[in-house]
Amino acid sequence: MNKKISAVVTLVGLILIMCAMAVLFHNKKEDNLAQKSSNTVLLSLKEKIEESNLKTWEEDKDLNQYDGYIKIPKLNLELPVMKKTTQANLKKSPCIYSGTAKDSNLIIAAHNYSAHFGKINQLENGDKVQYTDLQNNTYNYCVTAKEKINGSNSEQMQNENYALTLFTCDYTGRDRITIRCERK
Repeated sequence: MNKKISAVVTLVGLILIMCAMAVLFHNKKEDNLAQKSSNTVLLSLKEKIEESNLKTWEEDKDLNQYDGYIKIPKLNLELPVMKKTTQANLKKSPCIYSGTAKDSNLIIAAHNYSAHFGKINQLENGDKVQYTDLQNNTYNYCVTAKEKINGSNSEQMQNENYALTLFTCDYTGRDRITIRCERK
């Protein structure tokens, strides 16, 4: 009887390990796809911004979904930012959750892929962040706070005392790692 129980427990353990590995490989695949998508779009986006030809934005329906790009030197990140937050868009790149850079209340959400905001918890007070919009206006920011916010507390996320807020899920998915910045 004990051998049967031991065999069942071993089998269940192996199945759980295989499931965990499948999730790990799926997440890594999603991360790689997101990185590839962001890199491709970023090159086109920067090209269009440098051209400063706003007519070309209307013609390019794919790039028209973007608002600009963010640069975080400490993390060696430079990513396009989409105008609208949806699950499908978050798989491609960071997205505007609310606000604008011009009005100093910009909130940007991204998945915790390593190619997106997966390392923002490494940012410290004083680190630089830069946002460039479609009109080639560049906004410079400095990290002033790091918070962990309950994922259901959207009011705290939208604290308007900060010019820029970046956030992503922690690895449990329940809380949000939040970086607050002031304009320089």
